Amino acid sequence: MRSINSSLNRTKNNIYDLVRSNKWDWFITLTFDKNKVDRTDYDLLLKKVQNFFRGIRDRKCPNLKYIIVPEIHKRLEENGKHAWHFHGLIADCPELNISPSINKNGKRRKTKSNIERFEILDYRLGFSDATPVQDTFRCSTYILKYITKAECCVAKNKRRYIYSQNLNKPIITEYYSDKEKLFEDEILEANYIDVKEINVGTFSQKVTYYHFD
Repeated sequence: MRSINSSLNRTKNNIYDLVRSNKWDWFITLTFDKNKVDRTDYDLLLKKVQNFFRGIRDRKCPNLKYIIVPEIHKRLEENGKHAWHFHGLIADCPELNISPSINKNGKRRKTKSNIERFEILDYRLGFSDATPVQDTFRCSTYILKYITKAECCVAKNKRRYIYSQNLNKPIITEYYSDKEKLFEDEILEANYIDVKEINVGTFSQKVTYYHFD
């Protein structure tokens, strides 16, 4: 159990760092039509998604950025296996063919927050949903909720997220100090835009991350 938790936290931290180090345009969901692809074959789906983004980048969006994480369906398919779909963030893709999403009544679909929803017409493996990113920093918290123990157990020893190689990587500086108050005063004088605390249960310690613009 400890190894699963450790692996889960490591995955979440890596995704968090990548998401927070970039600005994003769209939050997307990609599903799979079972008549077009075996949506229970995790390795196959990863390959399909990677090929989709590779094709988009090569044909029309050379600067495309993306990070994609899987979510498992709770209900089993007829073959007794779990199906998958993917969530992610994309950016720098103005040439992507995106159109307003229309419901069965012919009206434009919107989120509960009244944000208009779109679909990616270039994606033909199933249903797609795209929502303009309102707050690029809140995306990090939102996308991490899809990384759970269930995903880690079912996708054990497999890639748990994929991302484009052109993403900005975080520049991390570590400080060690036993003068906590003095250190906090120095931090407060700088312009940090976010702070995150992580408990390291094994050592009964706390690690604090400050994000600077």
